[in-house]
Amino acid sequence: MSPPSSTDRVVATTSSASRSGTAAEPVLAVRNLRVRFRTARGVVHATEGVSYDLFGGEVLGVVGESGSGKTVSAMAVLGLLPANAEVTGQIHFRGRDLLGLPPAELRAVRGQRIAMVFQDALAALNPLHRVGSQIAEAITTHHRDVTRRQLRDRTVQLLGDVGIPNPSAAARRYPHEFSGGMRQRVVIAMALANDPEVIIADEPTTALDVTTQAQVLDVLERMRERTGSAMVLITHNLGVVTGVADRVLVMYAGKVMESGGIGAVFTKPAHPYTIGLLGSMPRLDQDGGRLTRIAGQPPSLLDVPPGCAFHPRCPHAQLPGPCATDVPELRTASATGHRSACHFADDLTRVSPSGPSLEPRG
Repeated sequence: MSPPSSTDRVVATTSSASRSGTAAEPVLAVRNLRVRFRTARGVVHATEGVSYDLFGGEVLGVVGESGSGKTVSAMAVLGLLPANAEVTGQIHFRGRDLLGLPPAELRAVRGQRIAMVFQDALAALNPLHRVGSQIAEAITTHHRDVTRRQLRDRTVQLLGDVGIPNPSAAARRYPHEFSGGMRQRVVIAMALANDPEVIIADEPTTALDVTTQAQVLDVLERMRERTGSAMVLITHNLGVVTGVADRVLVMYAGKVMESGGIGAVFTKPAHPYTIGLLGSMPRLDQDGGRLTRIAGQPPSLLDVPPGCAFHPRCPHAQLPGPCATDVPELRTASATGHRSACHFADDLTRVSPSGPSLEPRG
């Protein structure tokens, strides 16, 4: 069997249907995902009740500060967490619960049907092997009957698809011979080697300059549109998801604080944390003025505050009151139409978000 061509699964109709919200079933459905780590210092509550749907052809942005649970939730989908992790909930991919799969069956899904682009490309690549052989390994792991010629042609094609010059020669080079942006392209090529249905991109533009960030995002977007894959884009940079994502989850202290269409969330934020994140971003269409900041620091996941986890930093918290005692449910805010985990989402003063001056897709 030959490896799948990137043109084999062009599903433009599915993609457009998903973005319009008409897709019948999600490709990936996460329900009440809880990840806890038992450590010598106590139990780390990495994620608490995370739920979301991902439909074919769409991009879901997951944003939040470091330690909010973004990467852990993605690693749980692929079964890449360490042995001390306790994972409960449901992770349904095409109707199958991945948490209940035997290791061999999960390995058949990982890398072939769900692939991951790791944030540290240099660490993700083996420095002792040529990049071409590493991409080839990603193919032969799932397609053992591929001929050497097919493997070579597919590897060169993938490197060319992600915009690496002279891909035939590039396949014979080692990771240290590439720049940071080019290494990230190699990792993207490796993730796309088997035309996965879902791509999880974990901080794919970290430590890259702004120009290279834009190039990497453009590569991801072009390849996603070509293959019809759905994508989960994890980042702490709201500017990254604004022009790429269809919907967004805002995470804090292991919980989803707000979720909805990218346009609705960024123009009418219904949670104080989202308002704070947007206010800390500079805007090209505003002259001068001080950026706002979120007071304090994210909590330790060993000791998350009672009630709303954000209440110690929240300028809208009502103390004493439910903010410090009752955990708010993620519910639809009547004033915005999208979901917010804030007791007073409907009462929040509407402010003009100070986010990046890019036009959201949704």
